[in-house]
Amino acid sequence: MLRATVERPAFIPNLTARQPIHLARQLYSPFSSEFMEPVQVIKRHLHLLEARVAIPTKIYAYGDVIDLTVRIIGHQPHVRPTILTCNLKEYVVLGNSSPSDEDNARHGRHLYSNRITQFTRSQHDQSWTKTLNIQVPSSRTNMHCDMDNDRVKVRHKFKLILEGIDTETGSVFQLRIGIPITMCALSLNMHALPPYEAASIAYDATAIRDLSQVDVQRPQNTGLPSYDDIERLPPVYDASPSALAY
Repeated sequence: MLRATVERPAFIPNLTARQPIHLARQLYSPFSSEFMEPVQVIKRHLHLLEARVAIPTKIYAYGDVIDLTVRIIGHQPHVRPTILTCNLKEYVVLGNSSPSDEDNARHGRHLYSNRITQFTRSQHDQSWTKTLNIQVPSSRTNMHCDMDNDRVKVRHKFKLILEGIDTETGSVFQLRIGIPITMCALSLNMHALPPYEAASIAYDATAIRDLSQVDVQRPQNTGLPSYDDIERLPPVYDASPSALAY
């Protein structure tokens, strides 16, 4: 129950308002299918080349290491990969922007970027395997956790581009693969939620304010003035023409 009270002078009853609210906090369970099942995406280019991208899970926290494995399979002897580009991107969408300011309402940045041009072929078949150990930023200034509210939406996604060549025809082709993942504010090894009094990334209002780029200067809250101080303050009148036009 949220309660607000307006204190009034003596012999005048105070104003009180009550509003029931519901707070729900959820701790990710390490035994749920979201954590136990790996994620694999398969993309093919005609009958020439196939790429399989796999990660252990789709949910990570600050400071984790993501083991991303790319296996490239050539279905024709004259096809081989040339360039593999891997990016981990963060997308921020501001919900308090006007429709005319849509370009400024969407932001994105790279948390990880790598361009691979050297591939080692398997001795048993026509395939190439590459494993990337991607370090997730451990500071909230370098990465924001996923969130979805009326003001800010934050998402994370792996974007891979695999370029290959057909040596017989000389044609070049591309495979584009996207894997969305979830970044949590709390470590997955935690067995209890932190108290509200503790400084926590998940409930840091400063981070949300920085995301929405709200630059409002608020005076320091030193408490309400006493009624005696209000009586001693000199009256202030607005002498502008607009204020005198009734």
